[in-house]
Amino acid sequence: MVKIGIYNLDNKEITKMKNMLGKSHNKNVEYASNICVDPTKKELPLKIESICKGTECQVLLPSECKNGKVLIGDYHTHITKEGADIPSILDLKAIVKDAMSMMCIGSTQKNIINCYTRKTPKEISHAKFLVDLDIRTRRGIKKLADVHKQNPDEFQNEHIKVVRDILEKQFDNTKIQ
Repeated sequence: MVKIGIYNLDNKEITKMKNMLGKSHNKNVEYASNICVDPTKKELPLKIESICKGTECQVLLPSECKNGKVLIGDYHTHITKEGADIPSILDLKAIVKDAMSMMCIGSTQKNIINCYTRKTPKEISHAKFLVDLDIRTRRGIKKLADVHKQNPDEFQNEHIKVVRDILEKQFDNTKIQ
């Protein structure tokens, strides 16, 4: 079992995630799933549900959980070399849009899974976390648009720097290997 923020991820669910990562590596496409939690259970166990296969660069998920569980995030794989173990700037935008509190990324390049959960004191609400993340993400998108116009060759390096800066300020990282 792995502790991720206030949640628990048991070995059965970790195996599901690792299987998705292996399939993604073998088929060279992204896979994704919902991360759900049963709020009636004291230990807050995470469940991997609705596994979907995508394309080389994206996958769309149904945004609901089964049997009274609550959707709190997603897990998806990245198959590209650049920044594969971190969310993209668009992944961060999706966290804001869907009001998620976590995201896990499986990197086929590094063969690891990183789970990112909000890094805010308990007295700060989830809404404030999302507002702060939205502001940082919008600033990052603006900066990246400027870099893309002025020096497109530096876009990927700058993208990784911008995202890592946001992650450092807003998220805790739990590695699953």
